[in-house]
Amino acid sequence: MKHHRIVKEVSAFIDGELEEATQAELQKHVAACPRCRIYVDTVRKTITLYQTKEAPKKMPAAAQKRLYAKIAIKLKKKKRQPAAKTERAGAKSKTSRR
Repeated sequence: MKHHRIVKEVSAFIDGELEEATQAELQKHVAACPRCRIYVDTVRKTITLYQTKEAPKKMPAAAQKRLYAKIAIKLKKKKRQPAAKTERAGAKSKTSRR
């Protein structure tokens, strides 16, 4: 049950906003439970990174152009694949009718 409580109240736990007894109980659990300790530490680190992160830098135009070209190629391939599967399925059903 404490695992679910940590997940549910992680923000309040990290900020120390829980009732003193609850905070102490969860702190004791986190100290003894590696999974919950990793979870709480990960959330803390995420918050810290978010608070200290600078605004994202703009992607260089050349890199953006290459990225969009790759995406366009993937999309074209994806559009062609279902048609190929349908054609193969149709071919199989024709041969099975013979």
